[in-house]
Amino acid sequence: MSLSNVRIGKLALMLAMSDDEEEVTFKSSISDMQGIKMVIKYISGKSSTIQTSIVKTIVNASLQSEIIENRPTQIHGLLHATLGAYTSLREQGVVESNLKIKVAVVCDDRWVAVAMYGSSAFHYMTSHERASLHIMHV
Repeated sequence: MSLSNVRIGKLALMLAMSDDEEEVTFKSSISDMQGIKMVIKYISGKSSTIQTSIVKTIVNASLQSEIIENRPTQIHGLLHATLGAYTSLREQGVVESNLKIKVAVVCDDRWVAVAMYGSSAFHYMTSHERASLHIMHV
């Protein structure tokens, strides 16, 4: 599959959903694409703990990987994309869940995409897959 014309949302979802072997292949192909930057982060824990730290974690990883610049418009876009993806991923109930997610951030010169994929469980025997994507302009 050629990734040359694939939009950043699909790239982010493919990276988030990839296993280790596929990730290496995707990262290699994406790094050859002009103007596309990416970072991947693994996050796990209780949903309430993740909720208080996910924005800081993703913004810091993106700044350290230099996929965004330390400018208000880029941080603002990434912040909204991260919150949008996390809000779509987590349970909306009062019961706290445990999450194990892979977060992929893909950025070009106009857009940032945040994709999340992993498992969610209220109890270890009820674990199931979840995925989300949010894209915002930078």
